[in-house]
Amino acid sequence: MYVLIHPDNDFAVTLKSNSYIKKWDIRSDIPIEIQCVPIAYPVYNPDCNCDSIVTVHMRSKIAQRDNCLLNIYSWDDLKLIAQNEITDLKNELFWFQSLSISQDGKTIALASFNECLAFINQSDFKCKKVIDGGEWTSGLVFDNNSKYIAAAHTFQGGGYISIYENFDEDIQVLHESLFRNPELGDFSDSVAKMAFTSNGKYLVVCEVSVNGTGYDDKGKLILYETFTGKLVWAVDLKSDGEENVYPDILIGSNDNLILCGMGVEKYIVIN
Repeated sequence: MYVLIHPDNDFAVTLKSNSYIKKWDIRSDIPIEIQCVPIAYPVYNPDCNCDSIVTVHMRSKIAQRDNCLLNIYSWDDLKLIAQNEITDLKNELFWFQSLSISQDGKTIALASFNECLAFINQSDFKCKKVIDGGEWTSGLVFDNNSKYIAAAHTFQGGGYISIYENFDEDIQVLHESLFRNPELGDFSDSVAKMAFTSNGKYLVVCEVSVNGTGYDDKGKLILYETFTGKLVWAVDLKSDGEENVYPDILIGSNDNLILCGMGVEKYIVIN
C-alpha cells in the first residue's frame, strides 16, 4: 500500500494495488475517509502534486513484454482525467522503476529497466527527453520550484546521484555522477532516498549499502549544494541490526530534517 499527502497537508490518499484509491481528510486528529474509488490494476510508486495523483500500471504479467499505462487522477474527486501508454524514444516497451511529477504539473519523470530516464510533458504525453540511467534507479525527486530533478542510480560498481535542470522544452544534465567521490567510498547495490530543501539550494541524500545482513549495513547522510554539486557535509550511518536498511527522509518547511531507518533516528537542522 502507498500513502500520498497533498502538499498543503489537508488531505491524503491511500492506494492499494488491484483494489482502491481512498481519499482522507487529515485536518482533524482522526483521519476521515471521504471517498473510495476502485482500481483493477497494480500500482507502482505513485506520486502527486497540488492538482494531480499519478500512477503507472503494467498491462502484461510478462516483464519482457510489458508496457505501461500512465494514469492521472484529480485530487478533487479522484476522477481519472488522463491515461496514456508510455514508451521511450526508441518505441521500446517501458518497464517501470520509479516515478516523480513536478510541483508545477508540467513534467513527469519515469525510470525504465531499459536503463534510461524519460521526461514526459503532462499536457500532451510527449516525451521531451530520454537520458541514460543506471541498472536500477531507486528514486526520482523534483525540487519545490520544478527546476531541478535528482535521480539515484545503482550499478554493480557502485551507486551515484545525478541532478538535471528542467526547462520548458528540454532537460539538461547539471551533475552526472555526484557519488563518484573517493571521500564517500563506493557502495555497490546501493539504495538512496533524497529530498531538496524548500528553496532547492541543497539536496539531502541518505545512501545505504545493501550488501550486508542488516547487522553491518552502512551508509551516509550527505548534503550537496544543488547548483555547484559541492559536498557540504557527510555523516556516517550504521545499522544496529534491528531495522531494515532502507532509509527514509523528510524535510520540514523550515528545512529541519528527519531521518528514519537503519535503526537510527536523526534530527538535523540544515543551515
